[in-house]
Amino acid sequence: VYISTNYMKSYTSLRVLLIVFVGVAFAYNQATPIFEASDEAWHYGVVREIASGRGLPTQQTGEITTYRQEGSQPPFYYLIGAGLISWIDDFDSLSRYSYNPFGQIGVPGTTTNVNMFRHTNLEEFPLTGVALAVHLLRWFSILLGCGTVALTYFVAKALFPGQVTLPILAASFTAFNPMFVFISASVNNDNGVWFLASLIIYTLILIVNLDNNALLIPSWFPSKLLQRQFAPWLLGLLIGLAILTKLSALLLMPVVVIYLIWRKQHSRNWLQSFREGLIIASCVLVLTGWWF
Repeated sequence: VYISTNYMKSYTSLRVLLIVFVGVAFAYNQATPIFEASDEAWHYGVVREIASGRGLPTQQTGEITTYRQEGSQPPFYYLIGAGLISWIDDFDSLSRYSYNPFGQIGVPGTTTNVNMFRHTNLEEFPLTGVALAVHLLRWFSILLGCGTVALTYFVAKALFPGQVTLPILAASFTAFNPMFVFISASVNNDNGVWFLASLIIYTLILIVNLDNNALLIPSWFPSKLLQRQFAPWLLGLLIGLAILTKLSALLLMPVVVIYLIWRKQHSRNWLQSFREGLIIASCVLVLTGWWF
């Protein structure tokens, strides 16, 4: 297999797309008051619970918390977020959860009182407290969104290596999907699982094409990890982290089973495929078992 050292040099269009995506996401970030994005208040509540040193959230029947239903989510995205904002003094944390009593949330066509929470000048620049923490976490999410857009491009490029327009078109459909941009510019663990799921799919494609000697592998990807002795460990790590980010990543398991069946057909060695499946399952169990 030829490993291209110039794989990224000709991708000016992708770079431009990512710059535009960041610009659009920044506009969404600025236009959306903190906590007004989908469940952002509760996602932030999980991050703050961990960052404050109280550990992972606990759910008690009838208890009203700042994290609500999101406290039952797997913690990987929130753990990283907690590390990012642990240095910020969110002195105004509880006051940010002051509801707008006149809010018309979910009322179609309304043009007034569309905010769920009350907002003050503490959200203006220079940012401090919760406002600073939320915007920092939003930029973390935007970075993950950039990764998802880029991986969409590389997946299309890997599946259709002769196409020039299709990869950038696929990435553009992702980047400019309004809901994708909106969530990418908010505190939400969807951003983490989208990125990891895209990376898993791309990794599977690279492994398959490596066996078929059919693909130029980008220089930024650690190609040694695609070899048969390392690939199951890499897949187990990525799948485990994805599940530890959001349970919807369990939907990737049938894809992995299909991959293992393909491995068996390709090598005609059931024992080898079984061993790879066992490695993947063991990695997933070690990474996620403690949480379940």
